[in-house]
Amino acid sequence: MDTADVRTPRPTAKKIEQWLTDWVYITTQGKLITLLETDGNRPQEDFLIACKALDQEYATSCLREIFKHEARGTTAEISSLETYVAEMTTYLRRTKPQSTGLAVSAAKLRITKPTKT
Repeated sequence: MDTADVRTPRPTAKKIEQWLTDWVYITTQGKLITLLETDGNRPQEDFLIACKALDQEYATSCLREIFKHEARGTTAEISSLETYVAEMTTYLRRTKPQSTGLAVSAAKLRITKPTKT
């Protein structure tokens, strides 16, 4: 199984949300066939490294936390891949709504800033 495709975020909003969701699905499938790339915290690290293309600062701060847990020997406290995907999705929706489809939805509904009357 080649995981290279999932490691590169795609440019459109709908595809970014699908790309985020695909990480969990592909990792789960990889675990079912005992793919080495799905051992330990590697899926979380790979996901966050790939997310640097979406938001470098956020992904780097999450990676830093993983590295701190590894240094302390508290790897059991590292968040799951599902948690990181959910957090990244929420983070992008709040900080970059155009990247997750919310701006597109607002445009379709013709939602704009309120005008003064």
